[in-house]
Amino acid sequence: MVAGPSMGTTPESIPMRLARGETADVRIMVSYALDEMLRRGHVQAGSRVDWARSPIGLAARAGQPQPHISSVEALRAGLLAAQSVAYSDSASGVYVSTELLQKLGIAEAMKTKARMIPGEPVAAGVASQSAAPEAARALIRYLASDAATAAIRASGLTPMGDPQ
Repeated sequence: MVAGPSMGTTPESIPMRLARGETADVRIMVSYALDEMLRRGHVQAGSRVDWARSPIGLAARAGQPQPHISSVEALRAGLLAAQSVAYSDSASGVYVSTELLQKLGIAEAMKTKARMIPGEPVAAGVASQSAAPEAARALIRYLASDAATAAIRASGLTPMGDPQ
């Protein structure tokens, strides 16, 4: 198994691992990164299956007060009051760094205390050079099935069939 963020340039990221020659029969990653692999011929056409959404979450250090994020204003104030803010180098972190902080009008204020850290992957396709393409397809079918719903929810992801 090869695991790592589905995008980014950290050594653990899927694109960097694949660039180093590591292999994987199934590629589970954020949709637009998988689309790029499809475009480059690194994933079999027609094998992409969207099976979960990965919501953005917020956490505070143990023992610290939980930030109030019930409104845009509260989120903005909470981020500005934080001593430091970390976000993943995957899809959610890219959103935070390229859109959210700008939309909140605090991108400049966050530059010195916000940093990107390695994140986790999200979607699935069969590698074009898969050594076990039928087994890979079976795994993807399972991930997209009702049988996997409880495990997907338990992992913090949202099954594609759930309302947003």
